[in-house]
Amino acid sequence: MSADPALYAIEVFQGADWSKELLWRDSEGTPIDLIDYTARMEVRSNFDSPDILLLLETDPKPGGGVGNGRITLGLVSNPPDPDYNILLEVDAAATAALPAKPGFTAWVYDLEMVSAGGLVRRLLMGRFTVSLEVTK
Repeated sequence: MSADPALYAIEVFQGADWSKELLWRDSEGTPIDLIDYTARMEVRSNFDSPDILLLLETDPKPGGGVGNGRITLGLVSNPPDPDYNILLEVDAAATAALPAKPGFTAWVYDLEMVSAGGLVRRLLMGRFTVSLEVTK
C-alpha cells in the first residue's frame, strides 16, 4: 500500500445520480480486504472551509454511529478479476442540492479509510467539479 493518496478529479452532474467504483490494492496488486474498515469523504469549497457541501460515509460511520450509507465497502467480483471494493454513490436529489453556480463549480475532497484499530489512511484527494444542470 502506498502511503501517499492518489490524486483523482471527480465530476458529478447536478441533478443526476452519480457513482464511482474503486479497487484498492496492496503493493502486490492484491485487493485489500475491507471487512474491518469504515470510510468517510467530505467535499468542501476549499481546504479551510468549515462547511461540508457533501458528505459520504459508510454505515456504520467511522468512529461509530449511523452513517449515511453513501459508501459501500466489500469486494465485488466478476471472475477472474475483482471489479471493486469501494463504491461511492450520491442520489440525484443530493447532487441537485449542491450549491453550484455558473463560474464556480469546482471544490476539493478527500476520501479516508479508517481501520478497526483507528488508523486513518487518506486514499484519494483532488478536485470535485459539478457540471450545472440545465433541465430542471
